Amino acid sequence: MVVNRGIIWPILLIALGVAFLLSNFGYIPALDIGRAIAVLWPLVLVMVGIDLAVGRRNPSAALALQLLAVAVGIGVLAARPDVARFPGSNGFGGSASRSVTVERGSAQSASVRMQVGGGRLELAGGATALVEATSDAGDLRERVTRGATSADVRLEQQHFTAFGGSRNVLVRLASDVPMSVRLESGAGEFRLDLRDVKTTDVRVETGASTLRLVLPRPTGDVPVRIDAGAATIEIEVPEGVEAQVTAQGALMSVNGRTETPGYAAARDRVSVRIQAGASSINIR
Repeated sequence: MVVNRGIIWPILLIALGVAFLLSNFGYIPALDIGRAIAVLWPLVLVMVGIDLAVGRRNPSAALALQLLAVAVGIGVLAARPDVARFPGSNGFGGSASRSVTVERGSAQSASVRMQVGGGRLELAGGATALVEATSDAGDLRERVTRGATSADVRLEQQHFTAFGGSRNVLVRLASDVPMSVRLESGAGEFRLDLRDVKTTDVRVETGASTLRLVLPRPTGDVPVRIDAGAATIEIEVPEGVEAQVTAQGALMSVNGRTETPGYAAARDRVSVRIQAGASSINIR
């Protein structure tokens, strides 16, 4: 009896899946799938060699050795993740981080759209420029479109759909320029502190994540829309801010006051609408 060589590819796929799962949860840095395959492909030769040498005599031992080889491969990748990181993310010849600065110019208003994969993102006000951002991976890119008195700013991870659980992105926005804020993200941890941002509207689209949102101090009725998967969402209402939170979705728990006493009569207020899956929402 010979070990079925058709099992080799499934085992390698499992190895890649485990490696990217570790990356998603931040145990190893962000991986480029092409580079990871280039690093792990010699395992094919190792597993075929084990099959030829041991498989005919002892199929169970051959399978055990093949699984051990996969485990060793993943261990080496975890120990030396730099060889399979995205270009510019502190791999061989890459830089450890990248900073982006968008100057104010003539902008009297702006829209800021952030597209990030898995990882951690923190956003707050207090920027000297219009937008200031730093990422510990080198794949952060900006696109700026300017009008006579406005600016459309997009911050994107170059490998948005890839696996990047170790990324950390810090974004600062000018506090005195009206801003439309949008975040599109995968699984991760995201903190948006808008108390010092002159926010006109907010839109968040995220997956299975932890989202902490500090509401802005509004001028007029400021809409906030959150679309999430299975998420933990924490909404902080600063003192003096009138706000209402409504939520829809299956298997959802909502804790805390969903409407401040003066919301109905207030001209300056924040209206939060949440659509989510199995989620926990805490309001404080």
